[in-house]
Amino acid sequence: MNRRNLLRAFGGAAIAATSGGAVYAAGRARTPAQLAQRAAAPPPSTITAPVRRGGLANQLTLTGVFEHSVVVDVPGPRSVAGATRLIVTRTPPKVGQRIDPGGLLAEVSGRPVIAMTGSFPAYRDLRPGSSGPDVAQLRRALGPLYGTPPGAEFTARVASDVRRLYHALGYSPIETGVGPAVPMGEMAFLPSLPARVTAIRARIGMDAEGPLVRVGAGPVRVAAPVDDAARGALSGDVGVRFGTGPLKGATTRLLEIRDVDTGPQGPGRADAIFAVDAAPGATDLTAAQEVVLGAGRTVADAWIIPVAALWTARDGSVAVTTVDGDRRRDVPVKVLVSVRGEAAVDGDLAADDEVLVGVR
Repeated sequence: MNRRNLLRAFGGAAIAATSGGAVYAAGRARTPAQLAQRAAAPPPSTITAPVRRGGLANQLTLTGVFEHSVVVDVPGPRSVAGATRLIVTRTPPKVGQRIDPGGLLAEVSGRPVIAMTGSFPAYRDLRPGSSGPDVAQLRRALGPLYGTPPGAEFTARVASDVRRLYHALGYSPIETGVGPAVPMGEMAFLPSLPARVTAIRARIGMDAEGPLVRVGAGPVRVAAPVDDAARGALSGDVGVRFGTGPLKGATTRLLEIRDVDTGPQGPGRADAIFAVDAAPGATDLTAAQEVVLGAGRTVADAWIIPVAALWTARDGSVAVTTVDGDRRRDVPVKVLVSVRGEAAVDGDLAADDEVLVGVR
């Protein structure tokens, strides 16, 4: 290429580059009005929800568990005659088993742990010749079983009835030079019997160093965790009944709201305690039980809309606004019931209406 042609080629490339830059700059240019328009918020848009026909129940459903008013963890014995190691050798067959006075709770190293009625735990071994309030408690516990008369002395009659108690369970009492002994760890005195096994803490072959079994006695209740909404509902005059579960359809009532200690690291929690007026009998107390709050406060057929669509006029009346394209219509309504963000209303609405719930 000669010098003239080289200059022509260079000049053409320079013009093309300059033209491209000008076009790019023109594409990026903005007037103050354009920049302001670009920075402004987009035009508002309406948020609507469809109207539907149906029913609405103003109720809350809680899920609870059965519990007894008295709950006791039965500890294992601290020593067993003739045993060098304390091992669980027998436990109750299953959770829910009924434990009557004189019933077997567990067996440790071949020796029984017997359930008896009493207000305080055993604190020493008893034998013929012993006397005191713990002997009086033993005699009161034996009385319903064998007619043992009251008193505070470990007499020959008490010794005879103790032997009957052990033999009825298939064991022999530990005999001393003066008669049968009642080792401290072989009697579990519970404040109320009969009771039911609510949890088995130890298993066969395990060391018997902790609780063996948990039993529940006294009236049966239902305990259900509650949040602020349920607390608010229970603070008013609200009907309560049992829903899905062993007591379905039975009426109940709130006994108390009990704060639950979840420890310093745990969130605060509360349980609502409901009465069980019908005797559970053979009811499966390990099953869950629903509790329905607001029973009977329902609307079977009405217009259902979001609560957010409701607004109050100056005269105190309640209304909604329907939206049809650019057209809007304010419709007075009567609120029949509202629950969990929805309201059942009566008013001049149709199934294909859309109601205004907000502006974005």
